[in-house]
Amino acid sequence: MKPFLKTIIVFALFSFACSANPARFQTGENTDKSSNIHREINTTDVIALPALKLTEDVPTVKRGPEKNGIQSYQIGNLTLIHKHTPNSPVVSARLYLDGGVNGVTENTEGLDQFAMQVAVNGGTKNTPKSQFNSKLDAIGAGVYAFTDLDYVAYGLSTLAQNLDVSWPLFVEAVMQPAMPEDEIEFTREQQLAEIASRGESADNAVSEQARDLLFQGHPYRFHLNGNTKSVSAFTKSQLIKRQREMLNSKSLLLVVVGAWDSADLLKKVQNSFAKIESKPTVSNPTPFVKSDTFKTGTRKLPTHYVLGYYEAPAPSHEDYTTMLITTSYLHDRLFEEVRTKRNLTYAVSAGMSSRRQNYGYLYVTAVDVPTTMKVIFDQVNELKTLEVPKADLEETVNVFITSYYRSLETNSEQASFLAKWHLKTGSWTNSQNILDKIKRVTPADIKRVSAKYFNDYRFSVVGPTSPDASLFTGK
Repeated sequence: MKPFLKTIIVFALFSFACSANPARFQTGENTDKSSNIHREINTTDVIALPALKLTEDVPTVKRGPEKNGIQSYQIGNLTLIHKHTPNSPVVSARLYLDGGVNGVTENTEGLDQFAMQVAVNGGTKNTPKSQFNSKLDAIGAGVYAFTDLDYVAYGLSTLAQNLDVSWPLFVEAVMQPAMPEDEIEFTREQQLAEIASRGESADNAVSEQARDLLFQGHPYRFHLNGNTKSVSAFTKSQLIKRQREMLNSKSLLLVVVGAWDSADLLKKVQNSFAKIESKPTVSNPTPFVKSDTFKTGTRKLPTHYVLGYYEAPAPSHEDYTTMLITTSYLHDRLFEEVRTKRNLTYAVSAGMSSRRQNYGYLYVTAVDVPTTMKVIFDQVNELKTLEVPKADLEETVNVFITSYYRSLETNSEQASFLAKWHLKTGSWTNSQNILDKIKRVTPADIKRVSAKYFNDYRFSVVGPTSPDASLFTGK
């Protein structure tokens, strides 16, 4: 079964690794370039094509909200969120660019991922790839990039004691990438291979069909790794232009978690990323379009793979935390009723994503589809009409809270968590009261949101037969 369908809590709490795919961690030797990195990034020949637009003056620092040991700052147009953890030797720094697939077309699909992977994996203008990798390897650091439907990001993982070496290399990779031809062709081959593998497995096939239904006419319909035609056609000039363009046209958010002194951090950021002339991004969610509600595909398989999507509250919505608990409770009920009691499946799941325009899902593999779907919808309809026993709700909440803390054990997970709440709700401070909201959820709340959101399903089925569409309406 697909990873995102196996783990509900971690996915819902923004620790979904599906969005972050740090590719080929590269890590390096003790050579301090922090003294001349500012001079280097202001040269006009950063790359042969469009130079990065930088401010001439050092940006001013303004303190923002502070809560639970987390301090935010506004440095020019860049927002910095800093959580100082003095007892943790590892520092995680992530530079987020807001926007994701907004503005993407069929001809530019996959361009952001392509450009960013070449930037972090191909060395820099001043440090060739082999030397760049050697320096990072020597200190056990990693520079990477990843893309998501709602944002993209560059990242650094390093020991605090090696920041004078790793930070300049991170800045170089983002602001002075070499973008060599051999790395471009290597990345192109990788993305084309990923594209070719779509739909190979039954899980992938049912997921592709379901997203076609829900994302029809919506920006989310575009794949982060592109399509065969677009990726095959991208040129070096196009990749370089886009890599620079993204930095100058997106809202910049830097999140740092680890044992890094704030004074030193602020100085380094002032003289690097904060000098980029970025622009505020307006990322208003686009509503899903009403579309077909059922799609099926036949394959010679021993069972049917069933995945259904429904629209759900976004993280910024007041119903979001209630739906987190509701889908978590439903997941447990389905496991008990469909798998344990009736042995109708080995895999059944329910959960919710965490997108700006959000959705939830129901998933099962089943030989006897009619019987299985009836049991699933019986459980859903109970949530709509009956109140959950208080003892069961308390148990679900306790399990959720335990999983919540487990999902934030590393500095990297904490940085991701803070960033996603900031980007998707408008402020990272909204992440600091999630447990209070979870604890206030009542049985009546669960009944209310169940009736409100468990409707208008888009179901996809891949299997040996084509079940009747009427089995998937929930009526």
